[in-house]
Amino acid sequence: MCPQGEVLARKADTEARDPEGGFRTYANAAACRECPMRTKCTAGNYRKLLISVHEEALKRAAGRLAMSPGIMRKRPSLVGHPFGTIKQRHGQGGLLCRGRALAGAEMGLSARAYNFTRVMNLVGIHGLLGAIRARSAPGTC
Repeated sequence: MCPQGEVLARKADTEARDPEGGFRTYANAAACRECPMRTKCTAGNYRKLLISVHEEALKRAAGRLAMSPGIMRKRPSLVGHPFGTIKQRHGQGGLLCRGRALAGAEMGLSARAYNFTRVMNLVGIHGLLGAIRARSAPGTC
């Protein structure tokens, strides 16, 4: 809905072109043409709203954050170590690959390597091998 109560119809989706999600575009050019508030509402010929396809998830996350605002103060100490370690392993530089897909793959491999070394440091090599053997035993998935 626009501020004047007019329905904005869904016009286009960018999610098909964007692997991370995208936006849904809502507009009603016919209603904006006759609207007395158009100059206060938009600088264009009509108002266009871009709403993330993840809008519901973002609202749920904002609700959880509102229930416990102190959690964001803990975040830097929780995520700083893994990203600092990964950056150090990359030699204090950026990523080697270019492009969203390749850079994402490189970060995924780096995160898995970090997680693997954390498990080895926490449970030891014998504990890790025991867990792998137990997982690959016949009759388990």
